[in-house]
Amino acid sequence: MRVVVIGAGGLLGTAFRRVAGELPDVEALFPGRSELDVTDPLSVERYLGATAPDGVVNAAALLPADLCETHPRTAYEIHALGARWVSRACERLGAVSVYISTDFVFDGTSRDGYAPDSPTRPTLTYGITKRAGELETCLGASRHLVLRTAGLFGPPPPGTGVRPCFVDRILRKADSGEPVQVVDSVVMSPTYTVDLARMTFALLLDGAASGVHHAVGQGAASWYEVAATAVRLAGRNVPVTPQREQSHVAATRPARTPLTGALPGRARAHQRPWQEALAEYLREYWPAPPRAAGSAGPRGPGE
Repeated sequence: MRVVVIGAGGLLGTAFRRVAGELPDVEALFPGRSELDVTDPLSVERYLGATAPDGVVNAAALLPADLCETHPRTAYEIHALGARWVSRACERLGAVSVYISTDFVFDGTSRDGYAPDSPTRPTLTYGITKRAGELETCLGASRHLVLRTAGLFGPPPPGTGVRPCFVDRILRKADSGEPVQVVDSVVMSPTYTVDLARMTFALLLDGAASGVHHAVGQGAASWYEVAATAVRLAGRNVPVTPQREQSHVAATRPARTPLTGALPGRARAHQRPWQEALAEYLREYWPAPPRAAGSAGPRGPGE
């Protein structure tokens, strides 16, 4: 199976490259923007027509979400119009159009979380334009997958200057001695980028799935819970304190957006508890610091 991954220069692109290397049945192509610009329909047609993929993963996004508030037109061109050009090209080629979306298509007022068929009510430009991209994908390609995800953490591509993920920023703060204060009023479904890539490829390889799905880790947590768990698992003996206000953001995030619903087929095996995925990520990328002589190490809860 030949798969084109668009938006391969960020966190998700790094994960897709890694997972593609694990799959002998997948030939993955990762065009840069100079090769395929989702905002240019001719560029999309030219590249996809030349490569003739079986599936196209559209992970292009304007991030962080605050940037969409100040650049709404660019957000719409990338998220909505980009999805239109990609899905229409996929329809002509008979390829599966996969659109990576977000929990921000919901307003965050549900106490029970959101299923794939829950009504969408985006409040931020990021979520509004992503919802538009979902609709463009569903309308443009008869063979399509919309995968909503959330709370991504994973390694950035080395040496590119891509903004580190939330977990990395927290651990860098801990290692520098800065106070670690994290908002506890935003609850979502933390997801390891490598797991998301594995879910996506599994759905494509199975070939039967279509429609809208939630591709996230199991469980829900606040950003404070994720930070405190990361600091503890990484062996950093520093306090993490909660804060209620969403400071330092231009766009107030939806308060509660846990995503529910199991994926079909082999993809379900990659939906593991977020704590398990986080522990694996930290073991690989953030080894515990050596203990000083005579140190008993960091204390666990209740000690």
